[in-house]
Amino acid sequence: MTESQIGRWYMVNRDGMATLCADSEDAEKEAADAQSVWPHMGPHRAVQLAPAGDMAKLKGQRAVLCSLLGECLPVIDALMQMPGDDDSDARLNGLAGRINDARTAVQVEELPGATP
Repeated sequence: MTESQIGRWYMVNRDGMATLCADSEDAEKEAADAQSVWPHMGPHRAVQLAPAGDMAKLKGQRAVLCSLLGECLPVIDALMQMPGDDDSDARLNGLAGRINDARTAVQVEELPGATP
């Protein structure tokens, strides 16, 4: 899915006034500029608006991904209990670390109020 299919970028202020922007970089610049000129109207934020159905689908996909990543960890732990060489153990430890990093990233990037 391309950025344009997900939604458009805006700069919004405390009252919900929105300015259409070209992309995320433009929205971030507009928000910073507006915050410096009109701080009493802040906070000014760069936001991407998308149809609610698309967002619900993405949140569901994120939840599935998080669940699948969590299911991998016990399997890796079980493999670590089997006798093996140091190279295998190092690869499994590395894989477990990458899975934990991915789970954290998936959970951190959730929308405010959403559940992973």
